[in-house]
Amino acid sequence: MLLAIISDIHSNLPALKAVLEEIDELGTEDIVCCGDTVGYNSFPEECFSTLKTRGIESVMGNHDYAALTGDTRGFNEHAAAAIEWTRKNFETKKLSSLPINMERDEVLFTHGSPRSIFEYVFPDSPVRFLESLMDDKREFIVLGHTHVPMRIETGRGTYINPGSVGQPRDGDPRSAFATLDTERRKTEFYRVEYDIDETAEHNRRAKLPEFLSERLYLGI
Repeated sequence: MLLAIISDIHSNLPALKAVLEEIDELGTEDIVCCGDTVGYNSFPEECFSTLKTRGIESVMGNHDYAALTGDTRGFNEHAAAAIEWTRKNFETKKLSSLPINMERDEVLFTHGSPRSIFEYVFPDSPVRFLESLMDDKREFIVLGHTHVPMRIETGRGTYINPGSVGQPRDGDPRSAFATLDTERRKTEFYRVEYDIDETAEHNRRAKLPEFLSERLYLGI
């Protein structure tokens, strides 16, 4: 099966639309989201509705959880302000339907790690740590949270992060996503231009912290 993998949309509708247009051109069989539909930006309803309308399943991310519960412990002031705004402008109980993990055959989809939506798995994570996350029935763990594209293979399996749709943090401001061919065991990474100005101006009208708009241009 050829899957498209997206993650960390963070209420950035122009980015999501651009990525989905690109995915549609690829002819993938399905699309899965690794969490954080909301947070940081100002299109939560539109992004959530787009996933629902398209039948795109998603797991819960830490920002989804924060918006649902109001618990922003560990968030910086900008992220916490965006969650507060989201809770005032979006029916956050809709997020309660999101599962923590999702499995499809030999693939586990999660946000942070299989143990916690708050745990980070970075490209330079030790192999021993990575292998502790895998079990014998899985060949792939697909996750988000770091906003950095990654594919790592170890003796116990393959770990994939498609990067972030709505707030890349690898120095490239273009939206990121990936495809996974489960039969050929092949991963491809993609970058897509989108209208950052549209998102930034919408954020400013919503009176979100200016830093959240400025960082979009830098990919940080």
